Amino acid sequence: MKKVGKFIAVFFILLGVFVTLLIVTSIFPSKWIEKNVKESANILIKEGNRKNIFSISSFQYQEFDNYSDALMINTAYSIDNKTPLYSALTAKKDYIPGVTKTINEDKVGELSSSSKYEEHDEVAELLDTVNGEAPEAFEYAKYWHGYLVILRPLLLLFNYWQIRILLIVILSLLAIWLLYLIATKISKAIASIFFISLIQIEYFYIGLSLLNSSMLLIMMISSIFLIKRYKKIKNFSLFFFVIGILVGFFDLLDIPLITFGGPLIIYFVLKCKLQKIEIKEGILEIIKFGILWLFGYALMWISKWILIDIVYGRNILSTALGQVLYRTVGENISPLTAISVNLLKTVIPIIINLILLEYLLMRYCKKITKENLRKSVLFFIIALMPIVWYIFLSNHSYYHYFFTYRILFLSQVAIPVGLYIACGEPEDIK
Repeated sequence: MKKVGKFIAVFFILLGVFVTLLIVTSIFPSKWIEKNVKESANILIKEGNRKNIFSISSFQYQEFDNYSDALMINTAYSIDNKTPLYSALTAKKDYIPGVTKTINEDKVGELSSSSKYEEHDEVAELLDTVNGEAPEAFEYAKYWHGYLVILRPLLLLFNYWQIRILLIVILSLLAIWLLYLIATKISKAIASIFFISLIQIEYFYIGLSLLNSSMLLIMMISSIFLIKRYKKIKNFSLFFFVIGILVGFFDLLDIPLITFGGPLIIYFVLKCKLQKIEIKEGILEIIKFGILWLFGYALMWISKWILIDIVYGRNILSTALGQVLYRTVGENISPLTAISVNLLKTVIPIIINLILLEYLLMRYCKKITKENLRKSVLFFIIALMPIVWYIFLSNHSYYHYFFTYRILFLSQVAIPVGLYIACGEPEDIK
């Protein structure tokens, strides 16, 4: 009961902190960020709803989701500081206090859009809103929109392009820090695997996307924390539970799985080196940590629906549950189709990884033993997680493959790391 009580206490403390942050960052008027939002809208108008960049690592154009970024900036600007909590929880877009006449409540399916446009055009809607042309608003209350606690303060100082530069710098510094820790405390070879796999998911461009940046930030920070504090962490179950809560607050259903699988790979690499590990114990830990991460994620998500329903008498809970079904089995997208479109985005990286694997086997392999093979199974299980994700969220994974393919990062890291572990511990592990 004491252990359960600790989990409950941590959850409610974080819930209180998050609600407080939403209130604090929503109390200043949107007029204060109008200049930077207008500049951001003009930048997005030039780029369009999709920003395409040719990737050297995959030899194809990669899409960055300006559509969602425009939505996020629109939501930040549409906050009504006279009702900060309600405004943050309902998360309206295209809303101007005293101007907007119609507010459309959240519904199951894709987010509704202005009737002014035949197709969804979040970039154009953002420009309309900041120019005072927003007769109808749309709620997106199913998610916490935790990014508001960071994005609104940033918009006080920076426009969209400047925020992108800041994110690229922060993510790059975190990558350098993580790779340094892996190279010095674990293995140079594993650091190389991580580095190559980061390049293959366009990590050093991810700062161009507000949407994907939050999940990569959580993954990198939690992985760094894990390496630095591994011997001092007494409760790894609580660690993964807290990560799940953070994801539930910040996630807009983009690439959340990466925040679980990334630290999990680090955890097992450290455990293989520093402790004796049994295969059954390892599999049970994967299941236990996965359930707790998912429970933290789901509990945080559901708490939003319950909170807004109880406090404001809304009916978000039933709408959100319908949305969950829509994202999993909606429109009958087959799991095989969802898996295929995501794998096609990673054909070149997969070939590169195969070459890397051959190099690792030739350069480092000492002797494959049954014990090392058993250890490697844990990493191969992690490598399958993205496929399981695509199966259960086939609708979302199919329509958003241009960024959901990035969770294959887990496979791109876990497979070579698993083979590396199977080959015994090379001399460069310290």
